[in-house]
Amino acid sequence: MHVHDTNKIVKKILKQIAQDENKSFQAVKKLFAFYADPHVTHRFWEILAKQKPNHKYIDVFHCPGCDQFDLE
Repeated sequence: MHVHDTNKIVKKILKQIAQDENKSFQAVKKLFAFYADPHVTHRFWEILAKQKPNHKYIDVFHCPGCDQFDLE
Protein backbone atom coordinates (compact mmCIF):
# COMPACT_ATOMS: atom_id res chain seq x y z
CA MET A 1 0.00 0.00 0.00
CA HIS A 2 1.24 3.47 -0.82
CA VAL A 3 0.90 6.55 1.39
CA HIS A 4 -0.32 10.02 0.51
CA ASP A 5 1.33 12.34 3.03
CA THR A 6 -0.95 15.33 2.48
CA ASN A 7 -4.25 13.42 2.43
CA LYS A 8 -5.14 14.60 5.96
CA ILE A 9 -4.70 18.26 4.99
CA VAL A 10 -7.02 17.92 1.99
CA LYS A 11 -9.69 15.96 3.86
CA LYS A 12 -9.66 18.39 6.79
CA ILE A 13 -10.31 21.29 4.43
CA LEU A 14 -13.05 19.41 2.57
CA LYS A 15 -14.71 18.59 5.91
CA GLN A 16 -14.59 22.27 6.84
CA ILE A 17 -16.21 23.21 3.52
CA ALA A 18 -18.88 20.55 4.06
CA GLN A 19 -19.66 21.94 7.50
CA ASP A 20 -19.70 25.55 6.25
CA GLU A 21 -22.01 24.63 3.36
CA ASN A 22 -24.19 22.31 5.44
CA LYS A 23 -23.44 19.38 3.10
CA SER A 24 -22.08 15.92 3.70
CA PHE A 25 -18.36 15.33 3.43
CA GLN A 26 -18.99 12.73 0.73
CA ALA A 27 -20.97 15.23 -1.37
CA VAL A 28 -18.24 17.87 -1.12
CA LYS A 29 -15.53 15.31 -1.83
CA LYS A 30 -17.37 14.18 -4.97
CA LEU A 31 -17.84 17.78 -6.13
CA PHE A 32 -14.13 18.42 -5.61
CA ALA A 33 -12.51 15.19 -6.78
CA PHE A 34 -14.79 14.10 -9.59
CA TYR A 35 -16.58 17.20 -10.86
CA ALA A 36 -13.97 19.92 -10.19
CA ASP A 37 -16.76 22.15 -8.93
CA PRO A 38 -15.50 25.76 -9.25
CA HIS A 39 -17.01 26.95 -5.96
CA VAL A 40 -15.63 24.06 -3.88
CA THR A 41 -12.26 24.26 -5.65
CA HIS A 42 -11.98 27.99 -5.03
CA ARG A 43 -12.92 27.56 -1.36
CA PHE A 44 -10.38 24.74 -1.01
CA TRP A 45 -7.48 26.88 -2.26
CA GLU A 46 -8.68 29.87 -0.24
CA ILE A 47 -8.72 27.86 2.99
CA LEU A 48 -5.40 26.17 2.22
CA ALA A 49 -3.77 29.58 1.65
CA LYS A 50 -5.04 30.79 5.04
CA GLN A 51 -3.99 27.64 6.89
CA LYS A 52 -0.63 27.25 5.17
CA PRO A 53 0.37 30.72 3.93
CA ASN A 54 3.84 29.58 2.88
CA HIS A 55 2.69 26.52 0.95
CA LYS A 56 4.03 25.88 -2.51
CA TYR A 57 1.28 23.51 -3.60
CA ILE A 58 -0.09 24.07 -7.07
CA ASP A 59 -2.22 20.98 -7.68
CA VAL A 60 -4.27 18.29 -5.98
CA PHE A 61 -4.24 14.69 -7.13
CA HIS A 62 -6.95 12.18 -6.20
CA CYS A 63 -5.73 8.58 -6.27
CA PRO A 64 -8.59 6.46 -7.59
CA GLY A 65 -6.96 3.26 -6.35
CA CYS A 66 -6.95 4.12 -2.65
CA ASP A 67 -9.30 7.12 -2.65
CA GLN A 68 -6.76 9.45 -1.07
CA PHE A 69 -5.46 12.89 -2.02
CA ASP A 70 -2.00 14.33 -2.58
CA LEU A 71 -1.02 17.97 -2.74
CA GLU A 72 1.71 18.58 -5.27
